[in-house]
Amino acid sequence: MVTAVMVATDHVAFLLAQAAVDWAQKLPAVPITLTVKYDATYTVLGFVPFLFNQPPPESPYLSAHNSFQWELRFTSPGCPLLPARSPHTTA
Repeated sequence: MVTAVMVATDHVAFLLAQAAVDWAQKLPAVPITLTVKYDATYTVLGFVPFLFNQPPPESPYLSAHNSFQWELRFTSPGCPLLPARSPHTTA
């Protein structure tokens, strides 16, 4: 009885592994974009207009705007998912 349960469990685990590999191979790549905008409005002497409730002078050298793009994949392109191997029927 224990042997029959072990063989059935082995077959169920194989079917689950086979379904998981098939599902993982069909996952699309997810594009990710990170946008960073940095505006430095106050400098060392920038506190003087702040004291008089004036807007700080704008300078293009104190601002930065960058965008970074990636593709998030479930598996690495250099690491293919191997198909699940069927259980040994001789057991």
